[in-house]
Amino acid sequence: MSQDIPVVPTFTPELRTRLDKLVGNFDWQLDNPMHTPRPIAQTGILEQIGSTLWEASGLTAPELFQKIGEARIKQTPARLVISGPSDQQYPWELLYHGDNQLGSLGQHAWCTVTRCVCDKPTRAPDLWPLPARILLFISSPEDLNPERNRLDFEEEEALLFTALDRSLQEEKVIIDVAEDGTLPTLLSRLEQQPYHVLILSMHGIENGLLFEDEKIWTGKLVAGSALAKQLDHLPPGHRPELLVVSACRSAKAEESAQSLSSVTQILHEQGIARVLGMRLSVQDKAASAFNAELFRRISLGDSLGRALALARETLARGGWLNPADSAGQISHPGDPFAQWTLPVLFDSTVDAPLIDVTRKSQTFPAAHSPPSTFMIGEHVLPVLSRGAFIGRRAQIRQHLKKFIEGTEPALMFTGHGGWERPHWQDTLPNGFSNLTRQIG
Repeated sequence: MSQDIPVVPTFTPELRTRLDKLVGNFDWQLDNPMHTPRPIAQTGILEQIGSTLWEASGLTAPELFQKIGEARIKQTPARLVISGPSDQQYPWELLYHGDNQLGSLGQHAWCTVTRCVCDKPTRAPDLWPLPARILLFISSPEDLNPERNRLDFEEEEALLFTALDRSLQEEKVIIDVAEDGTLPTLLSRLEQQPYHVLILSMHGIENGLLFEDEKIWTGKLVAGSALAKQLDHLPPGHRPELLVVSACRSAKAEESAQSLSSVTQILHEQGIARVLGMRLSVQDKAASAFNAELFRRISLGDSLGRALALARETLARGGWLNPADSAGQISHPGDPFAQWTLPVLFDSTVDAPLIDVTRKSQTFPAAHSPPSTFMIGEHVLPVLSRGAFIGRRAQIRQHLKKFIEGTEPALMFTGHGGWERPHWQDTLPNGFSNLTRQIG
């Protein structure tokens, strides 16, 4: 179990004014989803904000040195907990002390930063029996600008599956990918199968999250309170134990002492013990790399807090950047865009490992209908029924490897959805059948 250290900040008027000015400038430069990101990490503003937060936090370096030393010995990280609704709008994940043994506490291996709406986390988390089940839900509406806003879900899937490859092979983890980004699909998945983790990868705005419309596939706004209400209707035991809202501004707070308006806190207040969101606009590549490292660390047996800190550290090193993205930044190694500062965790449980390697959970076979067959000449062609369709993304993953390896004869059609696709699906087998009769 972690050693929780409550953070009870005290602000003088001068200190609050200075911090508000710094944070306002920082957010203005960082929250820039439609333009070229600014290399803000090179300006020293992160350390200025972090030092100001330290000044207000009431923490002392000698006490924290002692706690971190004990954490190393016990192999359980110390945890700085920002409780209650007051002052949650500040980026506490930037807490910083100039001593090299402390540095940026949000990415410290043995001292992590988290938030909680209650006074003090007391409940120990339930260990997840193996295999841990993850549902990756990606919403990428058709009406978004494909050059700027459309999510690269294939890269996101690839990063997550690659990071958890060994755990998947050892059956420690099962990853399901939803077939589309509609709210009914999400609720249906959660009703049919309990998941330990739900990853919502989508766009967020200040009023909620952008799902896909189930009829026309354009963006459909769902408020955080509406989503929380829907999750309340799930059967007992089917509410995710960890919810990752990988969406821009999903954890943004109002600049007041009132309760946060963020989706993240709303879901946390409605009973989901552990909710992780993004404070401002996050770059897709950074969000995907963060999720991949977070769950890799969890699968290794790290606590959520420690996994979060190490995933932040991975982002800070800048490995997620393409060479073109970091061109001209060689003199400043790491992530010049400060993406590591964005993940925000609300956790009402005591920090502890989530994976229990000593137990196995029952795995349930997929509830899909068996394929039918279609005669083409003397050959039998298996055809999946419409009820067995598991989604374009899942179908591609399942069949593309065999297609590329050439282990069996195959003809693959792929492309964007539309009225032409179902027309081809219905008429192509008949066309082949007629062709074989003519040749015969």
